[in-house]
Amino acid sequence: MSARAWVCAMVMAAMVPTAAQADDPNDPAMRSAAARARDRAIIRQLNLREAARVRERDAGYAQGWREWRRFRALQLKEQGWSQREIAEALGVTEDTVGRWIARAGVSGHEALLARPRPGRSPRLTPLQRRLIPEFLWHGPEAYGFVDWLAAAGAR
Repeated sequence: MSARAWVCAMVMAAMVPTAAQADDPNDPAMRSAAARARDRAIIRQLNLREAARVRERDAGYAQGWREWRRFRALQLKEQGWSQREIAEALGVTEDTVGRWIARAGVSGHEALLARPRPGRSPRLTPLQRRLIPEFLWHGPEAYGFVDWLAAAGAR
């Protein structure tokens, strides 16, 4: 190989992009461990906030969907649909449609609105419920629970 061909080969090799090694902690171009830890904490907070926002949004959809379905059943009944047709269209049983229509007939349209569910009040406060992901994030070992399978040599 001539010197000129060798120089051309080296120039061509230098022009070919190399694979980025962003995950390599030994790469000097990587940020410091403190900066990576700070980034992880920020991303974690963003994920927790987004999860909470999605939970609140979806809870509203579920309640709104149930109310919509009850009011739609009443509308369809007023349009002359049979209970069987309404039940098939809304994905419920005929008995459920009958209960909705009877309740609206006795107490009016307000009877179809969502209302608090009966039952025991929750044991956890809203603050405690919000802290559950934080506790789960650290894992059981952080709170003194031992992985007994690993301790027994099963893993």
